Amino acid sequence: MLAYVFVEHFLRAPMAIAKMHAKTNTTMPVFGADGVHVKYRSASDQLEVIYLESKVHKTIDSAANDASKSIGDFRDGMKQTVELRLTLDLGNFDQLDEAAQQALEDFLDPYSGVQTAKRLDTHACLLAYNEPAFESVSGSSATGVLEKAFSDGCEARRAMVSNAYKKRDLPEDKIVTFVLGFPSVAEFREEFERALSNG
Repeated sequence: MLAYVFVEHFLRAPMAIAKMHAKTNTTMPVFGADGVHVKYRSASDQLEVIYLESKVHKTIDSAANDASKSIGDFRDGMKQTVELRLTLDLGNFDQLDEAAQQALEDFLDPYSGVQTAKRLDTHACLLAYNEPAFESVSGSSATGVLEKAFSDGCEARRAMVSNAYKKRDLPEDKIVTFVLGFPSVAEFREEFERALSNG
């Protein structure tokens, strides 16, 4: 859900397919990408297909390494083709006229040949973790202290994520990474699951 919101807001890329809708029960894992978004890059005449990946772990290092494994497996296997077929079969393109819908399908179709060269496949990755700075803040100065702690730790977090991607030989220029620190990822999971169950 957070990855979806970030990609919609910051990357201005509408959702083509939500994998959550394809699940038959809430405990079933999402295989492949967590979702697929698309946007048109007019400057290069390319359709960018963005595959979502979300990892919520205790540490940023663990989240980054798990995400890099998932992205690496996705790029190395046939999952990318499966995601494109799902997008074609289940994507929400009803708002497009017939000609526009056909053009989009030609872009997405991994077997279409000539149009595939104009498709840019990228990833958007959300890494959420327990931010230690939350443990030592309270009162009216908490916001300022947290902002400084996040700012001071930016380079270290960026290096951890970059190292995780390098271990898998991932193209960092084709991955947009969002990093989000929580007071407790366990509490976040509990609250989120409670909200999903209307509890």
